[in-house]
Amino acid sequence: MAAVQAHWQALLGATTVATPDPLFDALVNHWLLYQAVACRMWAKAGFYQAGGATGFRDQLQDSLALAWAAPQMLRAQILHCAARQFVAGDVQHWWHQPGGAGVRTHFSDDLLWLPWASVHHLHCTGDASLLDEVVPFLDGEPLPPGVEDRYDTPTTSEETATVYEHGARAIDRSLRVGAHGLPLIGTGWQAALQGPAWDGRWFKRAFFDDGQALGSHAGEEARIDLIAQAWAVLSCVADPNQARQAMQSARLHLLDDDAGLLRLLYPPLAHSRPSPGYIQAYPPGVRENGGQYTHGAVWGLM
Repeated sequence: MAAVQAHWQALLGATTVATPDPLFDALVNHWLLYQAVACRMWAKAGFYQAGGATGFRDQLQDSLALAWAAPQMLRAQILHCAARQFVAGDVQHWWHQPGGAGVRTHFSDDLLWLPWASVHHLHCTGDASLLDEVVPFLDGEPLPPGVEDRYDTPTTSEETATVYEHGARAIDRSLRVGAHGLPLIGTGWQAALQGPAWDGRWFKRAFFDDGQALGSHAGEEARIDLIAQAWAVLSCVADPNQARQAMQSARLHLLDDDAGLLRLLYPPLAHSRPSPGYIQAYPPGVRENGGQYTHGAVWGLM
């Protein structure tokens, strides 16, 4: 018992904060890190999902909390996730161990958490050796046109690459653009943000294949989206005046002082056509569909 207590104290006491708010300190010191390790990394569970699968994006996010307290756990998670990347550069959204059966999707953000986590590990530890670690890819049939996802068990490819190359392949895979020039990197991003992505007082969220905008004042539902505004600022790409206006609009339309909520979008989706996907299956105000979602709320605060 003494050894167990010492282990947890060493891990959870590695980083502490002291603020004027004792409730904030109680949450941040020990409890959030314990939740990240015990609930997310080990139990692979959450309030809404307790299926026991490893989520590529989700658990890379969780492991980032360990960069200072237990960088070896972050390193292990990066290596584990790099091995769930297909040769084409995309990744399994989630999978079950030990067999590796899981879901291949078109999700555009999953794969980018691999290079971000790798860079964060390097920034926090100064240890570049992780980038030279060699990890295999997965082999599997690509998703055919019109198919959003597929559950199967891919095989381990004979092709291997360093973690650096895995991250680079993920970035290369993400650089696909639509008719409006999104999401190009560099000048393309700025041109798109200042042009078709700007809605007058905030940034649009996305464009459907038919050209309709999601997150526009012209729509009846999901007229403004918090993530688009937050990342226009966090990316340092948006024009400063537009970035300031976008966050002012987010505060005006998304912050509910009475309920203590920072909504992800407003108004919630119910009858939108074209449908933006599974988010519309949630009742209005629940989870991503107009509720407060932790990631988006924190990004908005940042």
